Amino acid sequence: MRRTAMVLLTLLLIGTRSASCAELAEEPPPLYSVEWSRLLGGKGDVLTKFAVASDGRIWLVGSAASESDDAHGGGDGWVAVLDADGVPLWSKRYGGSDGDRLFDVALLSDGGAVILGETESSNGQVKNYRGGVDAWVIRVDAQGALVWQKCLGGTLDDNLTAMRIVTNVAVDENTTEDRVILAGWSMSYNNDLNLNEGGKDAWVCAIRLDSGRSLWHYQTGGVSDDWFDILLPEQQGMTAIGGTTLEDAQGGQRVVPVLTSIGADGGEGAIIRIQLKEDAWISDAAQTTDGWILAGRTGVENSDAWLSRVSPDGSFNTIYMEGNTNGAMSIIRQYTFSIALAVGTLDSEGSRLTGVHGGRDVWTVGLTRDRVQWEQALGGSGETTPLFVTRRSDGRYVIAMSTTSADGDLPPHEQNCVGWIVLLDVNGNLLRQAIIAPYADQRFTSATTAATDSSVIFLGEAMDETGVWRAAIVKATAH
Repeated sequence: MRRTAMVLLTLLLIGTRSASCAELAEEPPPLYSVEWSRLLGGKGDVLTKFAVASDGRIWLVGSAASESDDAHGGGDGWVAVLDADGVPLWSKRYGGSDGDRLFDVALLSDGGAVILGETESSNGQVKNYRGGVDAWVIRVDAQGALVWQKCLGGTLDDNLTAMRIVTNVAVDENTTEDRVILAGWSMSYNNDLNLNEGGKDAWVCAIRLDSGRSLWHYQTGGVSDDWFDILLPEQQGMTAIGGTTLEDAQGGQRVVPVLTSIGADGGEGAIIRIQLKEDAWISDAAQTTDGWILAGRTGVENSDAWLSRVSPDGSFNTIYMEGNTNGAMSIIRQYTFSIALAVGTLDSEGSRLTGVHGGRDVWTVGLTRDRVQWEQALGGSGETTPLFVTRRSDGRYVIAMSTTSADGDLPPHEQNCVGWIVLLDVNGNLLRQAIIAPYADQRFTSATTAATDSSVIFLGEAMDETGVWRAAIVKATAH
């Protein structure tokens, strides 16, 4: 009898342990957790863009207005570099006595970087200022020492917002050089710029990487605004993507997306204009083996999220449009010949789609060639914004976002705004998630992944213990 009772007790304990293990298996650890977080700079300092080097160093660029021993006055361009563990290596300010801002960075093989911004200064580190707002490009070494600086533009406002480093460009049969290609818009008609057809003209230029010397300038435009804001490399040159303003049949004006092929010597190639029934803007573009996929929005009020495939011969096919939701597609990624993922936002109200959450959701669309395979809304009753997306080797998707929601797909929390990372399966189903919120209050504006591991790094701002908003960077490690 005693032996029978012991056997029953043992079986009961084994069963209890098995049930507990099963319960634990149903609640895996969070997808990501905070490895480290840092507050940088002071009041009024903002970091807007960052890049992660192959050795894990993190380059951050922005603008600084706080008091500092190396301040130049009027607001400076700001660069900060951290090691892979978030430890600050150095921080420097660049510019003159008026407003200077830095907003893009391209890392170089020598450990330094080329950094793009704008300036209104005519002194300090700024040389050959043209007037108005000039585009400003600087090259620094691995320790932040200024290698060269370059003002570009004329006496009015001119702005370059896209940058690409192109290596081994053939100069002649025996010589190659590395170049910085830049794109944006211009209003000037002098100095670096030869003409202005009215409003803003679309502008692309090339400078030498080793010295910053100007090589060529390309401008195009009409009587209204024209611009480029995306650069994609071609075999011999670049595709510059932006928009133009054309007159429609009723005498009004319409915004039309434009793709322009520009040769290595700055010569104009094919021009593709995509004329839809409404205004259309491009937010992102991806190259394919037979053209491009464009992501953006159409319409001014209650805009439609829009995806289109464009061929080199100028033909295009709208492959997705979600209407009357104040929507926009902001990210497009082509992973294989047939698989692509588009990510954007839309308002739940007025949407035909099921699974929306009542606020402004992130909307993900899985594509196989030109066919929508699945759609998935992510969010809650607040506002959710996509920041970054990547596809893992197993075909699953990791999406980093910023959100003010604390319901819907998210677990409850008490904070105003948090970082949010989700893992989707190959069909867009939500598998796991993680809230990233190391501070009492934070707002994230961009994110990326580190080349050395599968972590996600968020950039934005957070409130310190004294109530001051400061630049913030957070690294979240995968489990």
